Amino acid sequence: MSDAEAVLAFDKRRIAQHFNRAAQSYQQHNHLQRDCAALLQQEFEALPQPPTSAVLDVGCGPGVASAYLANRCEHYLGIDIAPSMIAQARLEHSALANQFICADADALPITEQSVDCIYSNLTLQWCTNLEQTLAELTRTLRSGGYVLATTVLAGSLEPLATVMRLVDGGQHSNRFLQVAEVQLALSALESTRHQLTQHEFHYSYPSARDMFAHLRGIGANYTARHANGLRFRAWLAAVEAALEPYRNEQGFIQLEWNIGLIKVFKTNE
Repeated sequence: MSDAEAVLAFDKRRIAQHFNRAAQSYQQHNHLQRDCAALLQQEFEALPQPPTSAVLDVGCGPGVASAYLANRCEHYLGIDIAPSMIAQARLEHSALANQFICADADALPITEQSVDCIYSNLTLQWCTNLEQTLAELTRTLRSGGYVLATTVLAGSLEPLATVMRLVDGGQHSNRFLQVAEVQLALSALESTRHQLTQHEFHYSYPSARDMFAHLRGIGANYTARHANGLRFRAWLAAVEAALEPYRNEQGFIQLEWNIGLIKVFKTNE
């Protein structure tokens, strides 16, 4: 294994560990996921030929959309990189227990051209190479099939991201893709047509601690580097102080998310 491959494998293990810890609390904190799921379901319902055979749910988590999708197709399969998320999905959806597997979106255990629709809610931002991941997803699509996905774009986590850059130079900030980078990855796909639209969501928190509790509750507090113990407490205190000027008249701090809604259609070409 090369050094680059070793780093990539380590990062994916770290991501899986963060989502493993969030598995049981995920449903209590997943307001953004549910709002993005509503966007995806609107797109799903509007498809000219709704998929009725096979639907793949990439990054299914604890099965937030499993019942919705399973009721609309003959064959549903949910995959997630975090074993605890798969365990929670099987627990919450016992009738679908055999239809959840632990797998990596970059190496799907799915044969070519076997899926009618791929549904992916807030998973693509964790992929190291978006072009490679999208190519792997479309590999499994039949002609006439769709990828419907949401992903986090640059401009998200404001004003928290700005504050963290001021406090520590961005060591604890996740870097999200620019719109142009997503468009470039989509344009590289062969035999497809694609569309990318942006959507903003805002959520209010009484303190930075509540904000981080929410992010931790959905596994979204992953960064490539992190501090521990006393250093973390000092860092958090500095972040809290820097966020104070951003409080609104109601005493809350708003967190902004910039979400990309991706729609890919696989042509017959």
